[in-house]
Amino acid sequence: MVFERLKQVFGAGGPSVATTLTTVKAQPGGPVSGVVHVIGGSRPVTISQIAVALSAKVCVEGEDIATASHVTVAKEAVTGSFALAPGEERDFPFRYTLPFETPLTTVDGRDFADVELGLRTELAVALAFDSSDLDPIKVEPLPGQAAILKAFADLGFSLIRSDVERGQIRGVNQALPFYQEIEFHPAPKFAAAINKVEVTFLASSLTTQVILELDRRGGLVGGRDIFGRFVVDHQDIARIDWKGQLDDWIMESCRRQGLRPF
Repeated sequence: MVFERLKQVFGAGGPSVATTLTTVKAQPGGPVSGVVHVIGGSRPVTISQIAVALSAKVCVEGEDIATASHVTVAKEAVTGSFALAPGEERDFPFRYTLPFETPLTTVDGRDFADVELGLRTELAVALAFDSSDLDPIKVEPLPGQAAILKAFADLGFSLIRSDVERGQIRGVNQALPFYQEIEFHPAPKFAAAINKVEVTFLASSLTTQVILELDRRGGLVGGRDIFGRFVVDHQDIARIDWKGQLDDWIMESCRRQGLRPF
């Protein structure tokens, strides 16, 4: 119930807020709908603005340990300024558009345990801000992303895990201050050459940049990773043999590095 989730903001006597999402699943670049429910506290206030924003748990890799914190981006206003009387109840429906680079939380029915993603609701009173708890959302792949992930599975790669990392990937166009890595164990035919494959999607309204990192096995030839990038036009998704494309690219990348896949 929404009343069980109300959070009091701005201290004792301040207004309370709760957000209910009506969208069960979404895709990058797609809408998330919901309602912000506000109840006035013991004194009248003027709410400067209600806004919602995407929030993700982001990992930061250090020399010895990895830390994680929530990063909030892409804020959108739900209301302008309005007066709220003591005890007054107001509902504000909203429709929030996810950024195209929004990380995925689930692939083919499998949820990523290490990906925490949701919307935060922010109330502003004068120059003070307060945010509600995270309202989780499920984000599924775009058709092109799903096709590429399926191609990995069809080649025999097995999904390990995923996380969201802070930073910018060199040499690519990136809008958000973090990116997602989806990790796979190698297919048996590549197991002699590589430990794992990491896939990152950076989507826009027309294309998706696909960044691949092959974590090569060590030994006499060293352990430097192999990087690759290609761009997918969303209109060309159905015409491409992704299984063949990925197989050829990984095979050729291994050979260029002097690795024998099998």
